[in-house]
Amino acid sequence: MDDKFKNGMLKRYNEFTTKTSILDVDGNIIDKNIHDYLARALFEINSGKKFSKQELEEILKLSYRASYYGNMFKRETALENYRKDNVSTLPSRLHTIYLTDEKGIDYWVNALQTDNYTLYRVEASGEIFKTNEQLIPEEMLSYKDVYESAYNYWHPNFKHVPDYTNEYLVKGKVKVLEKIK
Repeated sequence: MDDKFKNGMLKRYNEFTTKTSILDVDGNIIDKNIHDYLARALFEINSGKKFSKQELEEILKLSYRASYYGNMFKRETALENYRKDNVSTLPSRLHTIYLTDEKGIDYWVNALQTDNYTLYRVEASGEIFKTNEQLIPEEMLSYKDVYESAYNYWHPNFKHVPDYTNEYLVKGKVKVLEKIK
């Protein structure tokens, strides 16, 4: 794996954690636990403390981030629990490499919203499961609804989804054939 990939994965991992850097009123960067910070801010709001526009914007950004990642965690937990309960022989989304077809490259580059990537042509072997990202349940649904909708992801019907959004979950070996970009 090249350093760009490792650094990208580390960045994504860190985004899933609850620790973040925040600017204090004086512009100093401080590390905070998002949940502790938001709980304290809510207490201070209820106590009548006045916040600057910048502080309120930061509170709203962190609230959105906590909600977004909480919903994503709920969705991934429901998908994994459905897999364990119903199709345990399929590879886990949590322990696989994600691949796509060549026709999906532009879609995925755009969806991941980055220009900082390396692209390889590969050959995969081992457990390979083909599905489609359009079949992933919406993370805003309740856990129960995500769990019930997970059937569509784990039993894909490719008839009503674009083939450029196909994804492959690979638990096994991936041989790099060539670096494309």
